[in-house]
Amino acid sequence: MSRTLIVYFSRPGENYAPGGLVQLRIGYTAYAASLAESLTGADVFRIDMAEPYPEDYSACCDAAKAHLDAAARPALARWLEEGVIEECRTLILCCPNYWGTVPMPVLSFLEHYDWSGRTVLPLVTHGGGGMGRAAEDIAAAAPGAFIKEGLAIPGHEAAGAKLDIQLWLTAHGIGMEED
Repeated sequence: MSRTLIVYFSRPGENYAPGGLVQLRIGYTAYAASLAESLTGADVFRIDMAEPYPEDYSACCDAAKAHLDAAARPALARWLEEGVIEECRTLILCCPNYWGTVPMPVLSFLEHYDWSGRTVLPLVTHGGGGMGRAAEDIAAAAPGAFIKEGLAIPGHEAAGAKLDIQLWLTAHGIGMEED
């Protein structure tokens, strides 16, 4: 287990892109998380919902909005292995911007663990809303954590954002893997 952990939430299926909807084999945020993994060599954990959001874009938006309005904490399909959090010093948290904040499954994940004294670096993919209030909501869900300046990447640009991610990680003192 490395002292840096990458955790991400991403949804494949129909997604927003300039000019219309596109079908994705893996979600935009999964691309960003894989780039962070290739740069750092950190361990990776994917947040999976027990009942995933629909692949249809409109149906997903409706379900995510209902979760937000209800302040729901959806059940997750799995959790980190015991001891992982104790070894983690830095969390690179990758998620999309849903309705101006992090998706509710991300809050389910964060609220399950004690992040006190750990650094959290939020990386948010978006369709035009930037970071929204992600940093504030992450801070509320992870009291005692040090929330650093995040990186917002337009979702449709995530696959080509390696340099942006590298510069952001380096600015926060995260070492890079040797090629």
